[in-house]
Amino acid sequence: ARAIEALGKLASLPASDTALTEKISRRLIGELSAPGASLTADQRQVVGLSMTALMRLRSPSAVGPLSHQLSSFDPHLRAQAANALFRIRRPIASALPQLLVAARDRDADVRANAARTLGMITDRSAFDALLKLLVDRDERVRVSSVRGLASFGDAGATEHLIETGEPLLKKVRNNQSPEINLLLEISAALGALKDVSAVPFLLKLRGATGVGANPEVETALARLDPSAFLEPLMEIGVLHWRQVSNLSQGLGEISSERATPLLVKFLAEADRGSFAPTAVPAILRAMRKVKLAGLTEVLQQRLSARDVIVRATAAQLLSEAKDDLTLKSLISALGLSRADVPHDARLAIVEAISGFKSEGAVEAIRSTLRDSNYLIRKQAIEALGKLGVDRTEMRAEPVGTLRNRAFYDAVARRAGRPLIAVIETDKGRITIELLTADAPLTVENFVGLARRNYFNGLTFHRVVANFVIQGGDPRGDGGGGPGHQIRCEVNLRPYLRGTIGMALSGKDTGGSQFFATHSRQPHLDGGYTVFGRVVEGSEVIDRVTRGDVIRRVTIRAKPQGLQKSPPGLRLTVRRMPS
Repeated sequence: ARAIEALGKLASLPASDTALTEKISRRLIGELSAPGASLTADQRQVVGLSMTALMRLRSPSAVGPLSHQLSSFDPHLRAQAANALFRIRRPIASALPQLLVAARDRDADVRANAARTLGMITDRSAFDALLKLLVDRDERVRVSSVRGLASFGDAGATEHLIETGEPLLKKVRNNQSPEINLLLEISAALGALKDVSAVPFLLKLRGATGVGANPEVETALARLDPSAFLEPLMEIGVLHWRQVSNLSQGLGEISSERATPLLVKFLAEADRGSFAPTAVPAILRAMRKVKLAGLTEVLQQRLSARDVIVRATAAQLLSEAKDDLTLKSLISALGLSRADVPHDARLAIVEAISGFKSEGAVEAIRSTLRDSNYLIRKQAIEALGKLGVDRTEMRAEPVGTLRNRAFYDAVARRAGRPLIAVIETDKGRITIELLTADAPLTVENFVGLARRNYFNGLTFHRVVANFVIQGGDPRGDGGGGPGHQIRCEVNLRPYLRGTIGMALSGKDTGGSQFFATHSRQPHLDGGYTVFGRVVEGSEVIDRVTRGDVIRRVTIRAKPQGLQKSPPGLRLTVRRMPS
């Protein structure tokens, strides 16, 4: 099973040979079971990981064999088959008959995954099935059906989406109402369908939650009725940075003539300190979308901003400019960023400089080969390769753990006594078993932050229904951390419902941001460190909305009687080579 998993990951790399990938795909298809076969636990694991591997390859030849797995006796395998077909995306029309059956499955995960996949098939029967799933008893299924209808792209779904949203809208009191998650999915779908009849509904939702409260609502309104979107902005007073960020996303959807004055005003207000610079990246991205005149000069100026993420965003957006002044500005910004503890700006600047075919660019990137941050050294070597420099003798040198053998021996001794983390939120209490044996560094990092009260008062800044809730960012925009990074500890724990993982912005960039999954997410397996699992409070995760506050995180020993971990491989804890 693990060899199959590894084959799928290797063959999905961009550098893989097409012929070899097809050969591996045929080999993986051969591991799938006959429809309706009774399987042992070991056989189910082989079949499940074969489907995950095929999902990564996205080979059209896998569509037929995967559709047959929708008839499996095992609901988990049926759900995995539907998920794999969704990830392959197109062409999957031949799987329509089996997916229509899966849409009526007794298992909610199967129905939810089938709904997402049906949205990829332009057939009326798929559309009709999605409309039925829109009133499913399980919210995960309803969320997936909304996304499926958005993907399908038929404006005929607008009326049905509004009918689904109206009863929810009557219950909304603020942006933390539990109904808001599904309402925001509906808003995003209405924006994608671009039917102006949805504008009154969106205005009511905006009125209930506040102007600029949600990017989904602002973006949808801007696409459907720019005048209705802009009207309250003419008189609105002092704004919070999050409102500015969300409104800027909406401004990026309308004409340059109407968007430019407000975007320029927002940027000037940010420069005056009227709100936090956290909004500036969204302003700059919107300026790029509307093709603001003189944007290159604006971005060059932001390369010297105090905020790291602002500088990183400016560098990313300058990647298309190839004039000498831009290169000079980037090289200067690279020097200014050397003292940054977060690496984001240096990474973005090195990547932007790699687009310039000049000796100056090569020398600037060479200067980072001895950077204190491993990721910068690695990025520099890759960038020099793009510029045609021989990298044969270059080595990035691995990132260390800053731990010795005694630390790992101590971890091994306490592996049988797991710790518990209790997260108290606006919506209730979530109890997590921390997996010390599987991710010792990550658990130690999380526990240390919790005991310093680091998480207290932070929010869940990212909530994606039927996917994850994510928190632990002191900035609140997804770009922050504790001022240090830890290594990834990829292990054999899968991402099931209620799995706790470490959020990343690239390999070995973990810090304080963590996430919890609403449902099985096999595409995350082996990519993000699993360091915990929810043992009580899964329903709380379902109720959490964007902006909900983490009141406190308490660490204690695992009490007697708490449900045991599911059976699985016990990893030997030892110091591993990098």
